[in-house]
Amino acid sequence: RSERRARYAALPNDEADPNFELIFANSLWRHGDRSPTAPVPGRSEFTEDDRTFGGGGYGQLSPEGMKQHFNLGRKIRKRYVDTHKMLSSANNAKEIYVRSTDHNRTRISAYANMAGMYSGFGVSGQNFPDDVPNWPTNYVPIPVHTVALDGFQLL
Repeated sequence: RSERRARYAALPNDEADPNFELIFANSLWRHGDRSPTAPVPGRSEFTEDDRTFGGGGYGQLSPEGMKQHFNLGRKIRKRYVDTHKMLSSANNAKEIYVRSTDHNRTRISAYANMAGMYSGFGVSGQNFPDDVPNWPTNYVPIPVHTVALDGFQLL
């Protein structure tokens, strides 16, 4: 399997200009690696019950897809938190809004992306509870708003 590398659009060339001020950013991405959404032609020996990762079944996000989005979240954090100081270091609901279609693979992609952006950077007792046994270390839950697509099915 050949390795594909994502290309990220660069900011305008005038970003070095001291008068340049980034005031709004919009990021759009697709779900990460997933299982097939239907049987693969000629491979009838594999059924939906054979799919075990990402909750099992057709069209589910794989652990590789979760990793892809966690890493993408880290890259987005570096750009908009560390480099451009556009977002706060810890999650601030007034600064970020996450929207997803209502499919498991797209919602989990968004959750993994936000975990990459904010987990490990929150404030205990402020962004996540500090007194819950077995709470994932420094995990900051970020809301993902879903959109129902009536009469339209994405594959």
